[in-house]
Amino acid sequence: DDFDNRDSYMWRASFRWEADDDLTLDFMHQAYDEESARTQRQGAFCEVGGNLVQGCVIGGTQTFHSVHPMSTGSTVPLVLGQTLKGFYLPDPAEIGANGGPGSVYVPQGLPATFIDTGKNKPSDYYQANVIRSPLHSNQESTSQLRLEKVFDQGSLSVAFLDNRRQFYRDTISASTETTNVRFSDTALAQPQAGTTASGAKGLPLGFSNRVIRPQCDMFAMKDASFCPNGEGIAGYFEHPVSGDASQSDARSKSFEIKYQSDMDGMFNFLIGAIDISNSSTSFYDVYATGITMNGLDVPTAIAGSTRAAFNGLIACTESTTFPEAIPSMGISAGQTLANKDILGSTICSPANIATGEILTGAGKAMIDAGLFSELTTQPTPATVARDIVARIDGLYSEHYQSLTDTYALDATALFTEFYFDVNDQHKITLGLRYTEDTKEVKVN
Repeated sequence: DDFDNRDSYMWRASFRWEADDDLTLDFMHQAYDEESARTQRQGAFCEVGGNLVQGCVIGGTQTFHSVHPMSTGSTVPLVLGQTLKGFYLPDPAEIGANGGPGSVYVPQGLPATFIDTGKNKPSDYYQANVIRSPLHSNQESTSQLRLEKVFDQGSLSVAFLDNRRQFYRDTISASTETTNVRFSDTALAQPQAGTTASGAKGLPLGFSNRVIRPQCDMFAMKDASFCPNGEGIAGYFEHPVSGDASQSDARSKSFEIKYQSDMDGMFNFLIGAIDISNSSTSFYDVYATGITMNGLDVPTAIAGSTRAAFNGLIACTESTTFPEAIPSMGISAGQTLANKDILGSTICSPANIATGEILTGAGKAMIDAGLFSELTTQPTPATVARDIVARIDGLYSEHYQSLTDTYALDATALFTEFYFDVNDQHKITLGLRYTEDTKEVKVN
Protein backbone atom coordinates (compact mmCIF):
# COMPACT_ATOMS: atom_id res chain seq x y z
CA ASP A 1 0.00 0.00 0.00
CA ASP A 2 0.99 3.61 -0.43
CA PHE A 3 2.57 5.37 2.52
CA ASP A 4 3.29 9.08 2.94
CA ASN A 5 2.46 9.88 -0.67
CA ARG A 6 0.97 13.32 -1.41
CA ASP A 7 -1.24 13.69 -4.46
CA SER A 8 -2.82 17.10 -4.92
CA TYR A 9 -3.81 19.69 -7.48
CA MET A 10 -4.87 23.34 -7.39
CA TRP A 11 -6.40 25.63 -10.00
CA ARG A 12 -7.49 29.24 -10.16
CA ALA A 13 -9.54 31.31 -12.64
CA SER A 14 -10.43 35.00 -12.71
CA PHE A 15 -12.70 37.15 -14.85
CA ARG A 16 -13.02 40.93 -15.17
CA TRP A 17 -15.81 42.81 -16.90
CA GLU A 18 -15.42 46.54 -17.48
CA ALA A 19 -18.95 47.60 -18.30
CA ASP A 20 -17.85 51.19 -18.79
CA ASP A 21 -15.20 53.57 -17.52
CA ASP A 22 -16.87 53.76 -14.09
CA LEU A 23 -18.16 50.23 -13.49
CA THR A 24 -16.00 47.11 -12.97
CA LEU A 25 -16.94 43.57 -12.03
CA ASP A 26 -14.31 41.03 -10.86
CA PHE A 27 -14.87 37.33 -10.23
CA MET A 28 -12.29 34.82 -8.95
CA HIS A 29 -12.52 31.14 -8.05
CA GLN A 30 -9.82 28.76 -6.83
CA ALA A 31 -9.92 25.15 -5.66
CA TYR A 32 -7.53 22.73 -3.96
CA ASP A 33 -7.86 18.96 -3.68
CA GLU A 34 -5.60 16.44 -1.98
CA GLU A 35 -6.01 12.68 -1.70
CA SER A 36 -2.94 11.36 0.10
CA ALA A 37 -1.57 8.84 2.56
CA ARG A 38 0.75 11.15 4.41
CA THR A 39 1.61 10.90 8.08
CA GLN A 40 0.30 13.39 10.57
CA ARG A 41 0.07 11.82 14.00
CA GLN A 42 3.12 11.92 16.25
CA GLY A 43 4.08 8.46 17.37
CA ALA A 44 1.71 6.66 15.02
CA PHE A 45 4.54 5.67 12.69
CA CYS A 46 7.77 7.27 13.88
CA GLU A 47 9.05 10.32 15.69
CA VAL A 48 7.82 13.43 13.87
CA GLY A 49 9.03 17.01 13.93
CA GLY A 50 7.41 20.11 15.34
CA ASN A 51 5.18 20.68 12.33
CA LEU A 52 3.00 18.54 10.09
CA VAL A 53 5.05 19.21 6.97
CA GLN A 54 8.38 17.94 8.29
CA GLY A 55 7.24 14.36 8.71
CA CYS A 56 9.57 11.82 10.34
CA VAL A 57 12.75 13.04 12.00
CA ILE A 58 15.91 11.60 10.48
CA GLY A 59 17.72 9.81 13.29
CA GLY A 60 14.68 10.08 15.55
CA THR A 61 13.21 7.32 17.64
CA GLN A 62 12.13 4.56 15.27
CA THR A 63 9.44 2.90 17.31
CA PHE A 64 5.72 2.33 17.20
CA HIS A 65 3.41 4.10 19.61
CA SER A 66 -0.33 4.20 20.06
CA VAL A 67 -2.23 6.79 18.07
CA HIS A 68 -3.89 8.20 21.19
CA PRO A 69 -3.29 7.76 24.94
CA MET A 70 -6.83 6.50 25.42
CA SER A 71 -6.33 3.67 22.95
CA THR A 72 -3.52 2.23 25.08
CA GLY A 73 -5.74 1.65 28.09
CA SER A 74 -8.61 0.63 25.86
CA THR A 75 -6.70 -2.34 24.51
CA VAL A 76 -7.30 -4.00 27.87
CA PRO A 77 -10.93 -5.15 27.56
CA LEU A 78 -12.80 -6.33 30.61
CA VAL A 79 -14.85 -8.87 28.71
CA LEU A 80 -16.44 -11.38 31.05
CA GLY A 81 -14.37 -9.97 33.86
CA GLN A 82 -11.12 -11.27 32.41
CA THR A 83 -7.90 -9.90 33.80
CA LEU A 84 -4.80 -9.22 31.78
CA LYS A 85 -3.60 -12.71 32.60
CA GLY A 86 -6.79 -14.23 31.27
CA PHE A 87 -6.92 -12.18 28.11
CA TYR A 88 -3.38 -12.00 26.78
CA LEU A 89 -0.39 -14.25 26.10
CA PRO A 90 2.09 -14.14 27.67
CA ASP A 91 0.99 -13.40 31.22
CA PRO A 92 1.94 -9.72 31.76
CA ALA A 93 2.96 -10.56 35.32
CA GLU A 94 5.81 -12.66 33.90
CA ILE A 95 7.15 -10.02 31.55
CA GLY A 96 10.81 -9.38 32.24
CA ALA A 97 12.75 -6.21 31.54
CA ASN A 98 14.73 -5.84 28.31
CA GLY A 99 13.60 -9.03 26.67
CA GLY A 100 13.51 -11.35 29.64
CA PRO A 101 11.54 -14.59 29.82
CA GLY A 102 7.93 -14.20 28.76
CA SER A 103 8.49 -10.70 27.45
CA VAL A 104 6.92 -11.32 24.07
CA TYR A 105 4.67 -13.77 22.34
CA VAL A 106 6.67 -16.07 20.05
CA PRO A 107 4.86 -18.23 17.46
CA GLN A 108 5.45 -21.96 17.88
CA GLY A 109 8.61 -23.11 16.16
CA LEU A 110 10.39 -19.76 16.22
CA PRO A 111 13.20 -18.92 18.65
CA ALA A 112 12.61 -16.10 21.11
CA THR A 113 15.64 -14.30 19.71
CA PHE A 114 13.70 -13.64 16.52
CA ILE A 115 11.70 -10.97 18.27
CA ASP A 116 13.97 -10.04 21.15
CA THR A 117 16.67 -8.91 18.74
CA GLY A 118 14.29 -6.24 17.44
CA LYS A 119 13.60 -7.60 13.97
CA ASN A 120 9.95 -6.66 14.36
CA LYS A 121 10.86 -3.02 14.95
CA PRO A 122 11.36 -0.39 12.23
CA SER A 123 14.89 0.49 11.25
CA ASP A 124 14.41 2.30 7.96
CA TYR A 125 13.28 5.87 7.39
CA TYR A 126 9.50 6.01 6.96
CA GLN A 127 9.08 2.34 7.86
CA ALA A 128 5.67 2.00 9.46
CA ASN A 129 3.67 -0.54 11.38
CA VAL A 130 0.26 0.21 9.88
CA ILE A 131 -2.62 -2.13 9.17
CA ARG A 132 -3.48 -0.27 5.97
CA SER A 133 -2.56 2.94 4.19
CA PRO A 134 -3.51 6.05 6.14
CA LEU A 135 -6.07 8.35 4.54
CA HIS A 136 -5.61 12.10 4.17
CA SER A 137 -8.23 14.04 2.26
CA ASN A 138 -8.53 17.81 1.92
CA GLN A 139 -10.76 19.86 -0.38
CA GLU A 140 -10.98 23.64 -0.30
CA SER A 141 -12.63 26.17 -2.59
CA THR A 142 -12.89 29.97 -2.54
CA SER A 143 -15.14 32.18 -4.65
CA GLN A 144 -14.92 35.98 -4.62
CA LEU A 145 -17.08 38.59 -6.36
CA ARG A 146 -16.39 42.34 -6.32
CA LEU A 147 -18.32 45.20 -7.90
CA GLU A 148 -16.95 48.76 -7.99
CA LYS A 149 -18.72 51.89 -9.22
CA VAL A 150 -16.93 55.22 -9.45
CA PHE A 151 -18.87 58.45 -9.00
CA ASP A 152 -17.82 62.06 -9.39
CA GLN A 153 -17.21 62.54 -5.66
CA GLY A 154 -16.36 59.00 -4.53
CA SER A 155 -16.69 55.27 -5.18
CA LEU A 156 -18.96 52.42 -4.08
CA SER A 157 -17.73 48.83 -3.72
CA VAL A 158 -19.63 45.64 -2.97
CA ALA A 159 -17.75 42.39 -2.23
CA PHE A 160 -18.81 38.80 -1.51
CA LEU A 161 -16.55 35.89 -0.46
CA ASP A 162 -17.46 32.22 0.01
CA ASN A 163 -14.91 29.71 1.35
CA ARG A 164 -15.37 26.03 2.23
CA ARG A 165 -12.84 23.52 3.54
CA GLN A 166 -13.46 19.80 4.07
CA PHE A 167 -10.80 17.71 5.78
CA TYR A 168 -10.53 14.06 6.81
CA ARG A 169 -7.71 11.79 7.96
CA ASP A 170 -7.45 8.40 9.65
CA THR A 171 -5.03 5.59 10.35
CA ILE A 172 -4.87 2.13 11.96
CA SER A 173 -1.66 0.93 13.58
CA ALA A 174 -0.20 -1.20 16.35
CA SER A 175 2.36 -0.25 18.97
CA THR A 176 5.52 -2.21 19.76
CA GLU A 177 3.97 -3.34 23.04
CA THR A 178 0.77 -4.68 21.48
CA THR A 179 2.51 -6.55 18.65
CA ASN A 180 4.41 -8.47 21.30
CA VAL A 181 1.28 -10.07 22.76
CA ARG A 182 -1.54 -12.25 21.44
CA PHE A 183 -5.13 -12.74 22.53
CA SER A 184 -5.59 -15.85 24.64
CA ASP A 185 -7.81 -18.80 23.69
CA THR A 186 -10.32 -17.55 26.24
CA ALA A 187 -10.53 -14.20 24.50
CA LEU A 188 -10.76 -15.77 21.04
CA ALA A 189 -13.58 -18.00 22.24
CA GLN A 190 -15.92 -15.01 22.21
CA PRO A 191 -18.71 -15.29 19.61
CA GLN A 192 -17.58 -12.00 18.06
CA ALA A 193 -14.25 -13.49 16.95
CA GLY A 194 -13.56 -13.90 13.25
CA THR A 195 -10.83 -14.78 10.78
CA THR A 196 -7.78 -12.58 10.27
CA ALA A 197 -6.22 -11.80 6.89
CA SER A 198 -3.70 -14.60 7.47
CA GLY A 199 -6.43 -17.14 8.26
CA ALA A 200 -5.96 -17.17 12.03
CA LYS A 201 -8.62 -16.40 14.62
CA GLY A 202 -8.86 -12.82 15.86
CA LEU A 203 -11.03 -10.20 17.51
CA PRO A 204 -12.77 -7.43 15.54
CA LEU A 205 -11.88 -3.76 15.29
CA GLY A 206 -14.96 -1.60 14.82
CA PHE A 207 -13.94 1.26 12.54
CA SER A 208 -16.63 3.36 10.88
CA ASN A 209 -17.74 6.96 10.69
CA ARG A 210 -19.95 9.18 8.54
CA VAL A 211 -17.16 9.89 6.05
CA ILE A 212 -15.82 6.46 5.09
CA ARG A 213 -18.97 4.49 6.00
CA PRO A 214 -22.03 6.78 5.78
CA GLN A 215 -24.30 3.72 5.79
CA CYS A 216 -23.05 2.87 9.30
CA ASP A 217 -25.09 5.53 11.09
CA MET A 218 -24.17 5.76 14.76
CA PHE A 219 -27.41 7.54 15.66
CA ALA A 220 -29.42 4.72 14.09
CA MET A 221 -27.45 2.17 16.16
CA LYS A 222 -25.74 0.82 13.04
CA ASP A 223 -22.17 1.79 13.82
CA ALA A 224 -19.08 -0.45 13.70
CA SER A 225 -20.00 -4.11 14.40
CA PHE A 226 -23.71 -3.29 14.15
CA CYS A 227 -23.36 -2.06 10.57
CA PRO A 228 -25.08 -4.42 8.10
CA ASN A 229 -22.94 -6.94 6.20
CA GLY A 230 -19.94 -6.32 8.47
CA GLU A 231 -19.08 -3.07 6.65
CA GLY A 232 -18.23 -1.32 9.92
CA ILE A 233 -15.45 -3.76 10.87
CA ALA A 234 -11.92 -2.94 9.71
CA GLY A 235 -10.76 -6.51 10.22
CA TYR A 236 -9.96 -9.21 12.78
CA PHE A 237 -6.64 -9.26 14.62
CA GLU A 238 -4.63 -11.61 16.83
CA HIS A 239 -3.26 -8.75 18.93
CA PRO A 240 -4.58 -5.34 20.02
CA VAL A 241 -4.67 -2.63 17.37
CA SER A 242 -5.87 0.94 17.50
CA GLY A 243 -6.65 3.82 15.20
CA ASP A 244 -8.13 7.26 15.04
CA ALA A 245 -9.94 9.54 12.62
CA SER A 246 -10.71 13.25 12.49
CA GLN A 247 -12.96 15.29 10.23
CA SER A 248 -13.96 18.91 9.85
CA ASP A 249 -16.25 20.76 7.47
CA ALA A 250 -15.95 24.55 7.69
CA ARG A 251 -17.85 27.20 5.73
CA SER A 252 -17.20 30.96 5.77
CA LYS A 253 -19.14 33.69 3.98
CA SER A 254 -18.71 37.45 4.08
CA PHE A 255 -20.52 40.38 2.47
CA GLU A 256 -19.21 43.94 2.54
CA ILE A 257 -20.50 47.21 1.15
CA LYS A 258 -18.42 50.37 1.38
CA TYR A 259 -18.56 53.93 0.09
CA GLN A 260 -15.69 56.39 0.31
CA SER A 261 -15.18 59.89 -0.89
CA ASP A 262 -12.59 60.74 -3.53
CA MET A 263 -10.06 61.79 -0.88
CA ASP A 264 -9.82 65.22 -2.45
CA GLY A 265 -10.29 68.37 -0.43
CA MET A 266 -10.23 69.23 3.24
CA PHE A 267 -12.95 66.80 4.40
CA ASN A 268 -13.31 63.15 3.38
CA PHE A 269 -15.03 60.10 4.78
CA LEU A 270 -15.58 56.33 4.50
CA ILE A 271 -18.68 54.42 5.59
CA GLY A 272 -19.59 50.77 5.26
CA ALA A 273 -21.02 47.57 6.67
CA ILE A 274 -19.85 43.96 6.76
CA ASP A 275 -21.52 40.67 7.62
CA ILE A 276 -19.47 37.51 8.30
CA SER A 277 -20.91 34.04 8.82
CA ASN A 278 -18.79 31.03 9.91
CA SER A 279 -20.01 27.50 10.61
CA SER A 280 -18.26 24.17 11.09
CA THR A 281 -18.84 20.58 12.14
CA SER A 282 -16.15 18.21 13.34
CA PHE A 283 -15.45 14.92 15.08
CA TYR A 284 -12.48 13.02 16.46
CA ASP A 285 -12.71 9.24 16.95
CA VAL A 286 -10.41 6.79 18.71
CA TYR A 287 -10.78 3.12 17.83
CA ALA A 288 -9.28 0.06 19.52
CA THR A 289 -10.00 -3.64 19.74
CA GLY A 290 -10.55 -3.18 23.47
CA ILE A 291 -13.19 -0.51 22.91
CA THR A 292 -14.90 -2.74 20.34
CA MET A 293 -15.05 -5.67 22.75
CA ASN A 294 -16.33 -3.48 25.57
CA GLY A 295 -19.02 -2.32 23.18
CA LEU A 296 -20.03 -5.89 22.40
CA ASP A 297 -19.66 -7.49 25.85
CA VAL A 298 -20.42 -5.29 28.81
CA PRO A 299 -17.60 -5.41 31.41
CA THR A 300 -18.65 -7.39 34.47
CA ALA A 301 -17.52 -4.59 36.75
CA ILE A 302 -20.24 -2.28 35.48
CA ALA A 303 -22.87 -4.66 34.12
CA GLY A 304 -24.90 -4.74 37.34
CA SER A 305 -24.94 -0.99 37.85
CA THR A 306 -25.84 -0.41 34.19
CA ARG A 307 -28.85 -2.71 34.32
CA ALA A 308 -29.91 -1.29 37.68
CA ALA A 309 -29.82 2.22 36.27
CA PHE A 310 -32.02 1.25 33.32
CA ASN A 311 -34.49 -0.53 35.60
CA GLY A 312 -34.67 2.64 37.67
CA LEU A 313 -35.63 4.63 34.58
CA ILE A 314 -38.42 2.16 33.84
CA ALA A 315 -39.65 2.42 37.44
CA CYS A 316 -40.04 6.20 37.02
CA THR A 317 -42.81 5.54 34.45
CA GLU A 318 -44.80 3.25 36.78
CA SER A 319 -46.92 3.58 39.89
CA THR A 320 -47.12 1.67 43.19
CA THR A 321 -50.23 0.51 45.07
CA PHE A 322 -49.78 0.21 48.85
CA PRO A 323 -51.67 -2.79 50.35
CA GLU A 324 -51.35 -1.39 53.86
CA ALA A 325 -51.56 2.09 55.26
CA ILE A 326 -48.40 4.03 56.18
CA PRO A 327 -49.61 6.75 58.54
CA SER A 328 -46.20 8.38 58.88
CA MET A 329 -46.26 9.16 55.14
CA GLY A 330 -49.95 9.92 54.96
CA ILE A 331 -50.62 6.89 52.77
CA SER A 332 -53.83 4.92 53.20
CA ALA A 333 -54.42 1.24 52.42
CA GLY A 334 -55.03 0.61 48.71
CA GLN A 335 -53.76 4.03 47.68
CA THR A 336 -51.82 4.25 44.39
CA LEU A 337 -49.04 6.77 43.85
CA ALA A 338 -46.85 7.50 40.85
CA ASN A 339 -43.29 6.35 41.42
CA LYS A 340 -41.97 9.72 40.23
CA ASP A 341 -43.71 11.31 43.23
CA ILE A 342 -42.28 8.70 45.59
CA LEU A 343 -38.71 8.74 44.28
CA GLY A 344 -38.49 12.48 43.76
CA SER A 345 -37.33 14.71 40.91
CA THR A 346 -33.64 13.94 41.46
CA ILE A 347 -34.07 10.30 40.43
CA CYS A 348 -37.12 10.75 38.24
CA SER A 349 -36.11 13.90 36.42
CA PRO A 350 -37.98 14.83 33.21
CA ALA A 351 -35.04 13.55 31.14
CA ASN A 352 -34.95 10.23 33.03
CA ILE A 353 -38.71 9.81 32.69
CA ALA A 354 -38.44 10.46 28.94
CA THR A 355 -35.74 7.78 28.64
CA GLY A 356 -37.85 5.35 30.64
CA GLU A 357 -40.78 5.99 28.32
CA ILE A 358 -38.56 5.15 25.36
CA LEU A 359 -37.72 1.79 26.97
CA THR A 360 -41.36 0.99 27.76
CA GLY A 361 -42.28 2.17 24.26
CA ALA A 362 -39.90 -0.44 22.88
CA GLY A 363 -41.61 -3.04 25.05
CA LYS A 364 -45.04 -1.99 23.78
CA ALA A 365 -43.83 -2.19 20.18
CA MET A 366 -42.77 -5.80 20.74
CA ILE A 367 -46.18 -6.60 22.24
CA ASP A 368 -48.00 -4.91 19.36
CA ALA A 369 -45.88 -6.93 16.92
CA GLY A 370 -47.44 -10.09 18.35
CA LEU A 371 -44.27 -11.53 19.86
CA PHE A 372 -46.15 -12.62 23.00
CA SER A 373 -49.50 -13.54 21.44
CA GLU A 374 -49.15 -17.20 22.38
CA LEU A 375 -48.87 -16.43 26.09
CA THR A 376 -51.95 -16.91 28.25
CA THR A 377 -51.20 -13.73 30.19
CA GLN A 378 -49.88 -10.82 28.18
CA PRO A 379 -46.91 -8.99 29.74
CA THR A 380 -46.97 -5.25 30.34
CA PRO A 381 -44.70 -2.91 28.35
CA ALA A 382 -42.64 -2.34 31.52
CA THR A 383 -42.15 -6.09 31.97
CA VAL A 384 -40.89 -6.47 28.40
CA ALA A 385 -38.65 -3.44 28.85
CA ARG A 386 -37.07 -5.05 31.92
CA ASP A 387 -36.46 -8.20 29.91
CA ILE A 388 -34.67 -6.10 27.26
CA VAL A 389 -32.50 -4.55 29.96
CA ALA A 390 -31.66 -7.98 31.39
CA ARG A 391 -30.30 -8.99 27.99
CA ILE A 392 -27.97 -6.00 27.61
CA ASP A 393 -24.60 -7.44 26.63
CA GLY A 394 -22.74 -4.40 25.40
CA LEU A 395 -22.15 -0.72 25.91
CA TYR A 396 -22.53 1.48 22.86
CA SER A 397 -20.62 2.78 21.09
CA GLU A 398 -17.52 0.88 20.06
CA HIS A 399 -15.24 3.90 19.96
CA TYR A 400 -14.50 7.13 21.76
CA GLN A 401 -15.91 10.14 19.92
CA SER A 402 -15.70 13.87 20.42
CA LEU A 403 -18.40 15.38 18.21
CA THR A 404 -19.22 19.01 17.55
CA ASP A 405 -22.34 18.97 15.43
CA THR A 406 -22.37 22.70 14.83
CA TYR A 407 -20.18 25.63 15.70
CA ALA A 408 -21.41 28.94 14.30
CA LEU A 409 -20.09 32.48 14.54
CA ASP A 410 -21.97 35.36 12.96
CA ALA A 411 -20.60 38.90 13.08
CA THR A 412 -22.17 42.09 11.76
CA ALA A 413 -20.44 45.46 11.86
CA LEU A 414 -20.97 49.08 10.84
CA PHE A 415 -17.91 51.27 10.46
CA THR A 416 -17.00 54.79 9.41
CA GLU A 417 -14.01 57.11 9.33
CA PHE A 418 -13.71 60.89 8.90
CA TYR A 419 -10.58 62.66 7.68
CA PHE A 420 -9.82 66.35 8.25
CA ASP A 421 -6.86 68.01 6.56
CA VAL A 422 -6.16 70.82 9.02
CA ASN A 423 -3.16 72.00 7.01
CA ASP A 424 -0.31 70.56 4.98
CA GLN A 425 1.40 69.15 8.08
CA HIS A 426 -1.57 67.94 10.16
CA LYS A 427 -4.48 65.57 9.56
CA ILE A 428 -7.17 64.42 12.02
CA THR A 429 -8.82 61.00 11.65
CA LEU A 430 -11.90 59.94 13.60
CA GLY A 431 -13.18 56.35 13.42
CA LEU A 432 -16.21 54.55 14.77
CA ARG A 433 -17.14 50.85 14.59
CA TYR A 434 -20.04 48.88 16.04
CA THR A 435 -19.87 45.06 16.02
CA GLU A 436 -22.39 42.45 17.08
CA ASP A 437 -21.20 38.81 17.44
CA THR A 438 -23.41 35.76 17.87
CA LYS A 439 -21.92 32.35 18.75
CA GLU A 440 -23.63 28.99 18.86
CA VAL A 441 -22.25 25.54 19.55
CA LYS A 442 -23.86 22.12 19.70
CA VAL A 443 -21.68 19.41 21.25
CA ASN A 444 -22.48 15.71 21.73
